Amino acid sequence: MKLLIIGAGVVGQHIAATAAKLPPFTQVTIADRDPTRAQAVAKSIDGQWQTIDALDFDTVSEQMRQADVTVSAVGPSTRFGLPMLRAAIAVGGRYLDICDDPRPMMAMLDLDAEARKTGATAIVGAGASPGVASLLAVEAASRLDSVQRILTGWGDNGESEDDAELEGEASAALEHWVEQACGQIPIVKDGRIVDAAPLASVDVDYPGIGMTTARSIGHPEPVTLLRRFPQLRDSINLMDFPSYIFACLEDAVAAVAKGASFKEAAELLRRQLHEEPGDTMLSKKAMRYAWHATQDRIIGKLWLPPLWALAEGMRDGRPTRVGASLSGTFSGGVGPTTGIPAAIFASMLASGDLTSGPGVHPPEMAILPAAFFERLRPFLRSSDGAVPGVSVQIAADPATAALLREDEQVPFDQQQGVK
Repeated sequence: MKLLIIGAGVVGQHIAATAAKLPPFTQVTIADRDPTRAQAVAKSIDGQWQTIDALDFDTVSEQMRQADVTVSAVGPSTRFGLPMLRAAIAVGGRYLDICDDPRPMMAMLDLDAEARKTGATAIVGAGASPGVASLLAVEAASRLDSVQRILTGWGDNGESEDDAELEGEASAALEHWVEQACGQIPIVKDGRIVDAAPLASVDVDYPGIGMTTARSIGHPEPVTLLRRFPQLRDSINLMDFPSYIFACLEDAVAAVAKGASFKEAAELLRRQLHEEPGDTMLSKKAMRYAWHATQDRIIGKLWLPPLWALAEGMRDGRPTRVGASLSGTFSGGVGPTTGIPAAIFASMLASGDLTSGPGVHPPEMAILPAAFFERLRPFLRSSDGAVPGVSVQIAADPATAALLREDEQVPFDQQQGVK
């Protein structure tokens, strides 16, 4: 089968490298507006390449028509999300993207009926968060009789490192981050999608870790999970990073409030987070970093897993919390963390290994978690000696805990594989 990947950036490169190893793809074509970049990626996987303008509807549609599956790795989603999806719908194709912006996501999901009419099948938000995090939420909620609240989150486990691989694309990534930390973000509250302030502190009582705090950010998971769980009362997406990073992000948000553009604020954030030779801010940054690092140690900050979901609800008539996270990590930073899952989602889309037919779907509405995580397992690097896969932790009152099967009280991938 023929796979077309539009976007030869860091994430696109990892989608291509992974997809080239996966069935049922026999031909992978990488398309980008920069022919040099497209050629380099194609050469690395012994694939094909094309030059393309992602906003040229006719050209994009024609290229999609010639492919069995198309993956969009171009951004930002506010600019490219809807046009790319409309092109896929026009040709009735199979399409996947990695949108992590809630507003475009809501607009794309509104095209579900249109996609059904043309026979197009689209999976949107199929990366790490959303994507993997969304399926972790389904995995956690499956252990409950009823679910009332779902939190999803991502972070660095308190070990922030520069992602050198991003270099040329760091500004775009940081600009997106700043944008999602400004204004209002959609969350689920009392069963409805409402706007709320970002960067709010939220208490998280994660089984096996304890009570800690994380900060809210604009992401699609609350919007899409409400479709998967209509009875859901509350849902929000959270970040868990050292307090120094949040202080820098708040400075960038403050700059926007004073009139700076998102791009200018992102550059301020980049300078604060990454040391450069001759940087006059260096001594100030060093002092500030030391202060916040000390603060995290003094309060005994507990770190959440790098990618996780927490479902809260009822089990056997008693309140129960279920946490699900990856037991294992991706090597290499943002590129593989998003690109590898996207390639696996694309492989499942190509194989027809879905639970839904034509339409526009978030991953949790079209993909079985067990099938996905089984495919993901070989790409995870073992951490702390754990078997790579998914770890589920359940916390309940003593009466409920006594009713749990033994294999559910430990990471279940260490017992019988991914369920």
